[in-house]
Amino acid sequence: MPLPALFFLIWVGVVFLTMLVKIRQIRAKGQTFRDAMQEASAKAAAQPRKPSPAFSKAGFKIFRIVGVLFILVAVWTGFSTASFIQKAARAPGQIIDFIARRGSKGGISYAPHVRFLASSGQIVVFTTRFSTQKSFWPPLGSTIGVFYDPFFPRHARMDCFGDLWFQSLLMLFFGVMFVGGRYSLVVGQY
Repeated sequence: MPLPALFFLIWVGVVFLTMLVKIRQIRAKGQTFRDAMQEASAKAAAQPRKPSPAFSKAGFKIFRIVGVLFILVAVWTGFSTASFIQKAARAPGQIIDFIARRGSKGGISYAPHVRFLASSGQIVVFTTRFSTQKSFWPPLGSTIGVFYDPFFPRHARMDCFGDLWFQSLLMLFFGVMFVGGRYSLVVGQY
């Protein structure tokens, strides 16, 4: 599953679970949704804004769970990458082109198109999964190391930080933010 789709699904899940918790609280009081919204608006206007303890506890538990999931995915992708590197053959490759990819906000990023010669004598061309600005990559025509599966040479990765470790570190960063970042959201509350 692509990384943006995974982020979107996790975000939708967090929103959905938070809404379910809030609806259960409204039903437990015997209120309608409209009455609860009017009560909440009146309360918000009367006092400084801070989260209710019930929402905070449930919401932050959900954030912790999502954070732990992010960390588990980061560990899994990290071990997967390390295992791939350990079993992979290595060959010199050459950047022959940059493939432009349009982002969701209209920006363009570039993924190197790399050619290398596998140990079987087969010439393999692949495009990296990771794309960013051209200045991040070595220039066109540069020689770069390539890790590849000897049995499936098209399953290859460039020997660079972005192509090997960026996804794992990004997932770890989000996991730490979801698990530990909550303390900065509500200072002194928990």
